[in-house]
Order: sequence, then C-alpha cells, then structure tokens
Amino acid sequence: MVKERRKSIPLSTRVDKKTKEIILKIAEKEDKYPSTVVSEAIERHLERMGWRIPVENIQFGSTQHYAIIAPTEHGKTVLVKEYVIPLFQGKKRILVVDKHQEYPFDSLPVEMYDTLSAGSSETLRLTENLMLKPKIDEMCKSIIDTLKNKNENIAIHPAIPDIGVQNIFFTEFFKRLCMIRWNPKLLMIVEEAQYYDCRSLISVARHYNIQTFLISTQPLDTTVMDNCKLILGPVSPFGLMMHNVDDIGVSAVGALEQFEFLWEKQKAMWRKMHFIPSWQRKT
Repeated sequence: MVKERRKSIPLSTRVDKKTKEIILKIAEKEDKYPSTVVSEAIERHLERMGWRIPVENIQFGSTQHYAIIAPTEHGKTVLVKEYVIPLFQGKKRILVVDKHQEYPFDSLPVEMYDTLSAGSSETLRLTENLMLKPKIDEMCKSIIDTLKNKNENIAIHPAIPDIGVQNIFFTEFFKRLCMIRWNPKLLMIVEEAQYYDCRSLISVARHYNIQTFLISTQPLDTTVMDNCKLILGPVSPFGLMMHNVDDIGVSAVGALEQFEFLWEKQKAMWRKMHFIPSWQRKT
C-alpha cells in the first residue's frame, strides 16, 4: 500500500520518461519517495564535486591505521587525548612516542646523544650507522623487555637531539616492535611522525595486534598515507596533491578552522568534524 502510494506521488523535478522510470524503480526497491531518491542523488553529486561535505563525527575503527596531519596547535593531540584514548582505554594497551611529554602515562626516557657527521659521504654514514648499531640494539631490547613486563600504558620520552640518530633509532625500534604478537593488543601513537620512518608500523603492524595513529604537521611518506585513513587539518594543498590525496580533499582543507578536521569515511569519501575541547565545553 505504501509503495503504491509513493509511486503515485509526482516528481517535482522535470525529468524524461526513462529517467523517471529508473527513479521509480529505485524508490520502490528502497521503499523511499521518488523525491527522496532525487534529493539523495543530488547530494551525492555535490559531495563528489567537493561542493558539499557532510558534517559527521569521526568513527574510529579498531584495526585501521590513521594519519592525523595538521599544523601546530590545530588540535591534533587534543583530538587523540579526548577522543581516541577514551575509546580504546582498557581495551588496548597504549604506547606513545611523546617527545613533549603531553600524555599522562608512565614515563620511559630514551636518551641518546650521539651525532652524525653533517654532509658525510655514503661510506662514512654507513660506518657511523654500524657504530651506533650495538647501542641501538641494547636500547630496543631494554624498551621491549619493559613493555613485556609492565601492563601500564607507557609514554616514551625521547631525548635524542640529532634528528638523523633519532630517525635511525625509531626506524629500528618500530621494526622490532612488529616482531612480537602483542596480547593485549597495542595502540601505538606516534607524535611528530614526520621525523620517523613509520612504514613498518603501517605495513605489518596489524598482523602483530598493533594499531597505529601517526600525528604529523606534514604529509607523510606516500606508502604510509595510502595505507592509512587520513584526518586532515589545513595543511598545504600542494603537499597533499604530491601524496595522492584526491581533489575534493585538497580543495576542502583550506577552509578548516581550529579543531576542525576533514576525515576519510571511505577512500575519497570525506566528512567534516568540528570538536569542542573539554576546556571549552559548558558544564
């Protein structure tokens, strides 16, 4: 009865007979008014063209990796602390690489004051890397033993002034982390991920019960971004284009305000979210 009544309702949009037949078939199949079918088709077209992006709160999956890319003080860490951590607290163990000590977890300092020679030859760089290897091996083993023997959430606080040494250390540490099947599962949060090679955390971590959130002020390695769901603030459109972000995402980020993010619901299907930090909410 309902479907018959809906068939009789005229379309307000003037369309040819064939198109009208298609719309009526869809309306009957989905149990909708024909006008609703037309309206939804227009909305989908506007979204694909980037003219309208629906507002919707982020829906975090329990296995998907995420890359949160936005300028300094846009609200990346606040988003993680107020949305991500409460969602997974008690369900997964949390490990953070937290250079600025912004997370209230058990502190695990990592100090390394070695330096690499600036502008050195390939041979010298290889020699320096080999010299660092025993110390890095020992430090990685110590951290992983601590993780195995403690059940608390942990924040690694690196004090490694040389960026080159920092990158070498964490590249190796991330690889070692992905050689163990963690139980309970591990939520890995990497602040300032632009300074590290995070490919191992994205390519194989899921097989070892590790879910990763990468937080960065800049677009990351293309392989990393292709295998993460993206959460974007107003970063450089050119940088996003260089890393295969589609035109809709590129065109929409420029208008985002503080605490506003564009996020991928599905590949090339964008949603916008504006969240209010706890200190701005009315009690």
